[in-house]
Amino acid sequence: MHRELEKILDALNLSPVEREEERRKIEDDMHKPVRIIGIGQTGVGKTELLKSIFKISDKDHKFSGREEDFNKLETGAVKSVTKKLFSFTIQNPDGFRVEFTDGPGLGESGEMEERYQEIWIDEIPKHDLLYWVLDASNRDMAHIQRNMKHILDRTGFRHRLVVVLNKVDQILLPIEMELKGVVGWDLDLNRPSKALKQLIKQRTDDVIDKLTGYIEIHRAQIVVCSARKRWNHEKVLDKIIERLPGEKRLKVSRNREIKDFTELMSERGCKIVRGDVGIQ
Repeated sequence: MHRELEKILDALNLSPVEREEERRKIEDDMHKPVRIIGIGQTGVGKTELLKSIFKISDKDHKFSGREEDFNKLETGAVKSVTKKLFSFTIQNPDGFRVEFTDGPGLGESGEMEERYQEIWIDEIPKHDLLYWVLDASNRDMAHIQRNMKHILDRTGFRHRLVVVLNKVDQILLPIEMELKGVVGWDLDLNRPSKALKQLIKQRTDDVIDKLTGYIEIHRAQIVVCSARKRWNHEKVLDKIIERLPGEKRLKVSRNREIKDFTELMSERGCKIVRGDVGIQ
């Protein structure tokens, strides 16, 4: 732990006095949970992503909260089931805890929008990090820009924000490419094809242009992934660690338990990775 702590302190570029104060904060904070709050429309995958990044399951982790709240973590709901904020705490066998707060999606109900915004604005400053999950396959950004700017202006949480473009596996290739048999998501290797990677880059650049200027956040705060396919989760977690306060970084860094995307590869894909010959 000592070497890891010194590495974090070095990255913070502090004066000697500030360094010792930060060291005490980190050591005092080791047994407290990391508090994360997530915003995203219903079905965008923010809880699915969290479960994958921290390798959360109800079988091998302790859950603190109401059972009905934990059940809401199941994805795939057609309509929103969360109209108010709720929090739950996950603890792994080593005692590492993550407290996650979820709540109503924004942009889903015009008449409730202002009320929902006030709920989020009141709750966000109580957390260590805000992660805002967007559907990368959806190009409608206007309401997201407005909501994000309003909430960040009110909370001052820009420096503690990570924007995740999820569902990149659902970005569709142009019809002419599909008709030629070009593949988007490589099901064997469980990763985007070269053609899809180009589209992902284009979509990411578009979102960066729309957010960095209007919202005044840095492009380094934006990352792409597929929660369902477990793709690029290492980079998502890296971004989260970068934006956490110093006293939280060591705990998260020492408890990296990301679900492995290679587990979703096909048998043929596994053979390709191993370099087996004779594959048809």
